[in-house]
Amino acid sequence: MPNSATLDKSKIYFRLHSWCIPVRGVSRSVICDLSRQSFDFIPNELYAILVDKKGHEMERIFEHYGEDNRSVIEEYFQFLLDNEYIFFCEESETEQFPDVSLSLESPFLINNCIIDSQKYSNHNWKFITSELDELNCPAVQLRFFYREELQKIERILQLFDDSSIKNIDLLVEYDETIEVNAYLQLCDRFPRLSGINICNAPQDNVILTSLVKPVSFYSQKILDHQFCGIIHPAYFSINREVFIEATSHNTCLYKKISIDADGQIRNCPSMKESFGSITQTRLRDIALRPEFQFIGTIAKKNIDVCRNCEFRMICTDCRAYLTQPEDIYSKPLKCGYNPETMEWQEWSKIPENIAAKQHYCF
Repeated sequence: MPNSATLDKSKIYFRLHSWCIPVRGVSRSVICDLSRQSFDFIPNELYAILVDKKGHEMERIFEHYGEDNRSVIEEYFQFLLDNEYIFFCEESETEQFPDVSLSLESPFLINNCIIDSQKYSNHNWKFITSELDELNCPAVQLRFFYREELQKIERILQLFDDSSIKNIDLLVEYDETIEVNAYLQLCDRFPRLSGINICNAPQDNVILTSLVKPVSFYSQKILDHQFCGIIHPAYFSINREVFIEATSHNTCLYKKISIDADGQIRNCPSMKESFGSITQTRLRDIALRPEFQFIGTIAKKNIDVCRNCEFRMICTDCRAYLTQPEDIYSKPLKCGYNPETMEWQEWSKIPENIAAKQHYCF
């Protein structure tokens, strides 16, 4: 198999490793290694080589760019080799490495559910659990924006023991009367519980249980659903599932259903539109409605600014808070990145966002 020493030889071809995929932005590109869950920035010129010169002999690539640019092209390919983004092969071997399929297949009508709860909420947890079970929903996030007794949370978690739910993420408010050990024991007791997020804590901290489940303390003040929608590199998801989903669906809202603190069924607790009350409407009936499913079809390629961003395939999205509230295809309000300047700003301090902030009462 040819290696870097044979870069200047003819009759060899480069191939990207299956899950190493470049994404072009307006000012720069990234190459994502979805197996290693990492990415590197690359110039748009290199992106063009990877896409436009795919299937070309190396000799032809060097000829195309000319002797004056040979050292630059060699540097590009050395970078790709050093980071194991590509490998070289003979022409006869190229067909042995087909591109991976990026088509999304999910057997579930609903992939995940968010259930919000405030002190005043009056959820029928047993009924909600049965509704999710009927949908074969595999994942749920329970968010308690108040100090709920741990015993009550345990009783709620017990309802999921024999359900279709395989993964439960829990968000609770910090309570100084509850010792860390109690949270660790809760994680160990309930196999479906993937981790606990504790907001409004004195300081940030992460503790792993014996089963390597994170109990995470956050000093961030979270009072209700309005904390959602922040776009930041810390929240990038560089993996196959998100990348595939991002090709044609919304990375936040595809096959998501939510029940807000008032019992209203929404795409997300932060979304304006309600599709009915959980006390009067079946989740399956809502999930099947085309107008409910529509929001999940809005991919980054359809969204203003995002469509030109190099991070669009690894970034989450938000359709609840928008820079132009009346335009469902406008940029997420809480994203401070400008793909043209390649700079991040605090979203709340961007002058163009003032009107939208006032609209949402931030």
